[in-house]
Amino acid sequence: LTTTVIGSGMMALPYIFKSLGVAGATVMTVLVCIMSVTSAHMLIRPSGDHTSYSALIKDVMGGRWTSALQACIALNNFGVLVVFLDIIGDCLVGDASKPGIVTTALRGHASIPSIMLTRPVIMALVLVFFILPVSLQRNLNSMKFTSMYSVTYAALFVLTTIVLAVLYWAEGHNVPIRWLPAAGTNPIEMVAKIPAIMSAFICHYNIHPLMAELPHPPQRNMKKVVHYSLGLACALNILVGVCAVIMFGDDTKTDILENFGDKLEVPHAAVMLIVLRLGYVLSLICTFPVILLALRDSLLSMLPCVSGFKESDFGFYLSSVCILAAEYIVCLGVPDILDVITLMASTVTMVIGFTIPAAMTIQLAKGDVVVSLASSVMFWIGFAVGLVGLVVSCYNLST
Repeated sequence: LTTTVIGSGMMALPYIFKSLGVAGATVMTVLVCIMSVTSAHMLIRPSGDHTSYSALIKDVMGGRWTSALQACIALNNFGVLVVFLDIIGDCLVGDASKPGIVTTALRGHASIPSIMLTRPVIMALVLVFFILPVSLQRNLNSMKFTSMYSVTYAALFVLTTIVLAVLYWAEGHNVPIRWLPAAGTNPIEMVAKIPAIMSAFICHYNIHPLMAELPHPPQRNMKKVVHYSLGLACALNILVGVCAVIMFGDDTKTDILENFGDKLEVPHAAVMLIVLRLGYVLSLICTFPVILLALRDSLLSMLPCVSGFKESDFGFYLSSVCILAAEYIVCLGVPDILDVITLMASTVTMVIGFTIPAAMTIQLAKGDVVVSLASSVMFWIGFAVGLVGLVVSCYNLST
């Protein structure tokens, strides 16, 4: 579950810490984490014997809601994996001004053609030889080792970031830290940042498959898992955001890895930057199968497949390869990752994590005024924040 939520959001949150201020962004991150835990509880409580989010919604709310949920999960996870690939490309390849790990190490070798160091070629090699093999796993239980590696690499990334921030501060680089949003900041722009924070705490589509593999009583054990996982994700996101602002201040970019491409005037910075980038690349590669599993299942559930296609080995491998090929094509033209994350978070992520759980709880809590009122508040907060984020992100993308 921790692997599901630790991903591209960690790269975009430092920019939000710069925009909202360290104190403002920290408070907002904690509040969003609490909301996500609450909505997860809404799904755990009535789960019964259901082994998937979609099965629960179909039983409680009917087929139309189920179709909407499956479409949202497919769109959300497809977008998340596109951002993953874009970040991996930035780390390994970079661009002319900020070359990545691979291009820096191999550029200038006469035996290597220049075309082999281009972004499309390197990304294709990473997909075929690293991402595809780890993605061919059929259930969450078989992903326990890759998930463990993913969390370990993410922790290495956070630890390296903390060490860099401490060294940067110790070397006397006093970057002004903004604690609150700058005076005159547009409130609408501030609200539009909230969906990107919410996207860093969405793991709801993996709750029921994981709960099916927990010992009894699964509901109580799953609540503990949710608390620990989202609490850890909250702490790691805040640490990365604070450390980034300490080092870069108002120069913090929408993708923090772009800042780490700059030369830092601290001891052993070059080595630590390589460790930081490589650790995050490995974390994203190990996260791929967890996100791809829900994406593949949702797509196959929506498509009018031939009987037995979904369960067959041929269907499993063919759908996996087709999805990864589509991800590769889209990632080559992806714009700024914060706009993409905000656009997804304002729409499908909000529906998955807040709108549908709240709507389901309202329907189940007929006669319970307190629960209905609390669920209605979450529903309308999610709707309002999502609408503002959608309008602002569409405007940003168009301009």
